[in-house]
Order: sequence, then structure tokens, then C-alpha cells
Amino acid sequence: MIQKIEIHNFRCFEETKISGFKRVNLIGGKNNSGKTALLEALYLNCSPSVNSIMSFMRFRKENMSFIKALPQKAWDNFFYNHNKQEKAIIVTINDRDDFTYGNRVSRRNMVKYVTLLCEESIEQLDITKNDDDDDENASIADSKIFLSDDKLIKSKLHISMDAEIVDVDGILSEKAFIEAHSEGITSQYPDLSSNNNVHFIPASSRIDGDTLSELYDKASLKGHSDNILKAIQLIEPLIEQVQTRNIGGANLYLKRENSQDLPISLFGEAISKVMYIILRIINNKNSILLIDEIENGIHHTNQFEFWKMLFKLAKEFDIQIFATTHSGEMIRAFANAGLEESEQGNDDTAAYIELARNPRKDRIVGIVRDVEQLDYAITHEKGVRGD
Repeated sequence: MIQKIEIHNFRCFEETKISGFKRVNLIGGKNNSGKTALLEALYLNCSPSVNSIMSFMRFRKENMSFIKALPQKAWDNFFYNHNKQEKAIIVTINDRDDFTYGNRVSRRNMVKYVTLLCEESIEQLDITKNDDDDDENASIADSKIFLSDDKLIKSKLHISMDAEIVDVDGILSEKAFIEAHSEGITSQYPDLSSNNNVHFIPASSRIDGDTLSELYDKASLKGHSDNILKAIQLIEPLIEQVQTRNIGGANLYLKRENSQDLPISLFGEAISKVMYIILRIINNKNSILLIDEIENGIHHTNQFEFWKMLFKLAKEFDIQIFATTHSGEMIRAFANAGLEESEQGNDDTAAYIELARNPRKDRIVGIVRDVEQLDYAITHEKGVRGD
């Protein structure tokens, strides 16, 4: 599991260090305090790849037409105050018994460094161009090569990863790059090795029926249908059956007592979201799950039981969870469920991280509290905020 992160010159973080992460971590703070950016730093450190960079741009709805017009600004938002003259650096310290990285095994911990470095130039390019390059969501696959007659502005983002594993000789090192120019975006070596199975659920994600059906079938084949049904019943207690159908496209159907089964899309956002989170846990043992704005769609009366379920499944499937929230009610439910875990002797289960700006240094800091400290702060109104 990730114990500590250090972030330099990335997104809104000039210089920030946070330590004391537990198995389930809830991240709060005012608007624009860096909650989503912290998830992105964690994700990029776990999966330092061109595909990760492209995912962030898609999540934040960055426009390909703008990038083509001003390629020199394509990577500005990845650097603190657009300071591309300096590297962005993300360092994590990971602790996991028998941690496998490629064909190597660490029996203690790993220190992992991921850096972003921007390089700009004007030159003639061999360009990898998509047939449908006007589509801002077009894939870089199935492309053709041509030599431009013009000298184009090129802005290249280098992505490098170095991992130092305790009890293993040497340092693992890999590199890739992605470049923006007036024809779009091209890359080489899009996928660096990642030592963790990591999944990001953005706040704006819309889960389609095909995806849910596929994930449900995988979990069901592993014998986890009961876990899934119990998760759904937290939101809608009268549901008694879940099944997939492939008529006119794959979809999940839910059945209430004394009622006909209906597509999951007719039951509201909360059920689809909870289902998606649970399926990501069940299908990805020994992984990291990042969830932005976890409270979306989940009524406050269901949040305590929801956290209890997440704590249970995170331990059962060896998952480390990082979630952000704007909701004071979600923080309160997290504290209550965490206290219950602590009373059962599970003191390493939960941590709350409050992101705030230090007024003296004008830097973002992460204040880490265990559930007892969080409960005290909430009870005595000591400045815990979800918004």
C-alpha cells in the first residue's frame, strides 16, 4: 500500500508531502484545494504512461482544437503555475509484503519516482496522423505516417519512471514521451510498466450498460453475486435479483419484490455508481481504487452502511482506496464507520486527509487524521470541511 506521497511542481502543488495513508482514505477540503489533483498524482505514479496523460485531458474536457492551435500550451496545466522549465516530480513510498514488479519481488517497500519534463522546439516532423484527426477523441492507433512540408511547433512531454525496490538489486527505469503539434498529438512507448493495478473513477463518469454487464459477469463467475446483491440492497432494499441480458445490447436488470425486472438505468444514478465501485473492487484484487466525489448520487441515509461495506471489501480483496468528497455528511458517515472498525481492533483501516492552503507559505498541505481525531474534530467543530 502507498504510505506516503511527495509532489513537486505538479498541477496545483508547488511542494507538498503527505504521509500516514491507510487502507481506506477520504480526502476533503474546500473547492480548488487539490483533491482531484491529488488523485491524479497518485494515478500517474501508479501508472506513468501516455494513456494516463490522455485520460486526464479527457476527464478535464481539454479541447483538441485548442491543442492544435497552440501546441506549446498543451501541457501547461500539468505544471504548477505553468512552470514548464522545472520538472514535475511525484514520489511514493509503498509498503507491501511480497510485492511483485515484473519478475522481481520486494519483501519490504518500494520508492517510486515519476517525473514530467517539457521540451519545446520548432522543426520538421515525421507525423503520425489519424485518418479522422478532426475527431478530438480519435485514437492514435490505426494511423499513417507522412512528412510535413512545414516546420511545426512541437511540445514534447517526457514521462519517466524510476523504482527502487528494497531487497532487489538495481533501479528499474523506463521512459516515454507524448508530443503536441499543429496536427494533433503523437506518442512513442505509450505504456510504461506499472507496479500496481490502479483504477480511476472520475466525478463525471457515466457508466454504460455494456461495461456494467461485463464486470458483473466476471464477478459472478468468481462467486460474488451475493456481495453484489447486498451492495445494491443498501440503496434499494426491495431488490431481490440481479441478472444480465444481451437483447439489443448488454445490460443489467434488477428485480424488486413482486415486480417485473427493469434495466438498472431506470433505478437512478446511485445504484449504478455503487454497483460500479463494488465491481471494480471485486474484479481487481490487490489494487488501488481512486474515486472522485464519492458522495455523488448516494443519499446521506445510506452513506454509513456504504462505508462499512467498503471497509469490509477493501480488506477482503486487499484494495487501497482513495476517495474525495465535498460532503460533510459523507465525512461524518466515514468517521462513524471508521470508529466501528477501530472498536473491532482494525486501527489501520481509515484515514481522513484535509487539504488546505498554508497561509504563511501559500502552499497546499495535507492534514492527516485517524478516525478518533476526525470524530473529535467534527464533534468540537474544529474546522473539518467537505466543501
